[in-house]
Amino acid sequence: MTDEVSSKPTRLLTFDDFVRFANEKGISKSCPACGTQNWVVSIDVRDSHIPAIIAKRIPDNGSEFSLPVVLNECSNCGYLRLFQRDKVEEFLNNEEAKTEESELYKADEEYE
Repeated sequence: MTDEVSSKPTRLLTFDDFVRFANEKGISKSCPACGTQNWVVSIDVRDSHIPAIIAKRIPDNGSEFSLPVVLNECSNCGYLRLFQRDKVEEFLNNEEAKTEESELYKADEEYE
């Protein structure tokens, strides 16, 4: 039995997309384990997008919990941190909607 809690990724993410998300959300650049600020985000070299990594947990009762994540690795000590991919996508979708709304507003002003 599969119990999906989160939907599958709905868009391709680039490194720049994730950096915008991290900066806007105020995510610390310092590694909590060693203090350096050198992070690696896995990129699919074929198309320069962040792959959809699915974290799964299968408890003893056979049900399955899966969650799409973005994986960061500290290049100094190897510390791993995960970000819920849906939150990154939600941020980008909201950012795009605001941009489109702003452009429509500008177009209306120019028309008047």
